[in-house]
Amino acid sequence: MALLRRSAWGFAGLLVLVAGGAVALLVIAGGVGQSAVEAWVGNQLKAVAGAHLKPELDFDTLDYQAPLTLVLTSVRPTADDPDNAGERLDIIDAERVRSDLAELPREGEPLKL
Repeated sequence: MALLRRSAWGFAGLLVLVAGGAVALLVIAGGVGQSAVEAWVGNQLKAVAGAHLKPELDFDTLDYQAPLTLVLTSVRPTADDPDNAGERLDIIDAERVRSDLAELPREGEPLKL
């Protein structure tokens, strides 16, 4: 009987170790939060886009949902097409985009996202 109890406790301990290891792996692999590599790649992507793309934002409708929410439909940031002079291309084509404002919009002042 004592051997059976020890085996049960050993099995329970093993399960706790495996579960803890799985959670740690998810955190390290980027399941929660952002890793240093992801942050670096994100910054590089922003730098390249800022240097090479001069995007213009186009959308079909804007729905301001007071106090701090914007919902846009058919959102298409476009930029000059490097392969076809004078042409533009869609960088992203999103059916719907929702954005929260940091402050209430005030006429005559820039939006604070």
